[in-house]
This record gives sequence, C-alpha cells and structure tokens, in this order.
Amino acid sequence: MTTRFLLLATLFVTMLASISDADAQRTAGRHVDDTTLHSSTKIALADAAGVPASRLNVEVYSGAVQLSGFVETQEEKDAALNTAKQVEGAERVDDAIIVMSGDRSFGTSIDDNVALANVEALITKASGMGDALDVVTKVRKGEALLAGFVSNDDVRKTVVEAAESAKGVTKVHDRISLKK
Repeated sequence: MTTRFLLLATLFVTMLASISDADAQRTAGRHVDDTTLHSSTKIALADAAGVPASRLNVEVYSGAVQLSGFVETQEEKDAALNTAKQVEGAERVDDAIIVMSGDRSFGTSIDDNVALANVEALITKASGMGDALDVVTKVRKGEALLAGFVSNDDVRKTVVEAAESAKGVTKVHDRISLKK
C-alpha cells in the first residue's frame, strides 16, 4: 500500500512539474476535456471517408483543435477540417495542414528525416525542452511544418528562426498557435 502511494505521489509531482505556466492556468477538468476531445477527433478522422488520418496530427488546447500535416489534395484537407469541426466540444479548429502532392523518392525521405532531426535539435537548443515539446514538426520535400500551441509569440519566433536555420530546410510553414 505504501509503495503504491509513493509511486502515485511521485507520478503526480512529476506531472505537475512538467506543466508549463500557460498549462497551469487550465484546470484539471479542462485537461480531461481536452484529452477527450483529442481522442474523439482522432477517432472521427479515422472513421471519415477521404481523410488521410495517419498523415495528420491532432493537438488540443482549451477546446481549440489544431490539425497539422501534409496531405495530397485540397479535398483531403477540406474533409479533415470539416470532420474536426463536427466533433462535440471543438470550440474552434485551427488549420495547420499543408497541401503538397507528389511522391518522394527514398533518398528524399531520408533527407527529410535528417532535416527533421536538425530542426528538432535546433528548436530544443533555442527554446528549451518544455517549449520544444509543445511544437509539432514535420518535414516533406525539404519544407518544414511547425504547428502546436506555445505560450507566447517570443517562443514562436524563436522556434521559427531555429527551423529556418536548419540544414536541409528550404522553406518553413509557421502554423504555430498561441495558447489562450
């Protein structure tokens, strides 16, 4: 019994320590609601026709849903956004989806993964681990997509500048939302 209590207490303290200032303003109930909304949105996207759910990332902060990723067509993008807007609890849907058609060669995929590692390393170095964890990063054909929710515009600018300086990145799509 004591071991279980100590384990739970340690887990709780670790969780509290990992919450940023902006996250700390959310109540425990809001965290639960956001987690439920995240799961509901992922399920809705997976069930929707014409939505490439496996290529999309879902982030939720205080009822705002953000979809990010690279899709092949405008129709896929529209279907994903419309599906997310139908999910109960979604107060707004932020569009961080980039339409980019065409296949990548194996070599280009490798180059994109190297560029992604460069971007993530520079973001972590420039902004710190806490803010870096709030940023969703993807790279396709040398173009970096930055999404997620960060605490303020200074963090957003720091992250964008870091991504722009990353080797292998030819363009940066800044779709980062601010926590409100």
